[in-house]
Amino acid sequence: MRSGQRVGAFGVVAGILTLVGPLVAYLGLVPPIVGFVLFAGGGILAVVLALVAIVRLVRGRGLNLGGALSLLVALGFVGLIVAGRDHPRINDFTTDTNDPPALTFAATLPSNHGRDHSNGPLVSV
Repeated sequence: MRSGQRVGAFGVVAGILTLVGPLVAYLGLVPPIVGFVLFAGGGILAVVLALVAIVRLVRGRGLNLGGALSLLVALGFVGLIVAGRDHPRINDFTTDTNDPPALTFAATLPSNHGRDHSNGPLVSV
């Protein structure tokens, strides 16, 4: 199998993983974390393959279906990352149910101004 064919095949796989991961998690066929790993793995693979596809284009070797698909998936994947940059990171969590930390970041958000962020009784699951 030639290099371009491999890039194309992996590009199709990346596109499928990125779409199928969230779908199978939504349908309850796999746990949500597995769906996320499939999505993230496909997205990361697409970004790498998109870079390879760009190099192939610059060298005049053309763009096959998998290369084009990896470019589209990579654009969407990076677009989601960029769109989420203004959202807070999930950093207010604890495993210490006896003395949990205060929700410091949540209290700084304008939408939470004036809300009570004290920790009530914690429920173990």
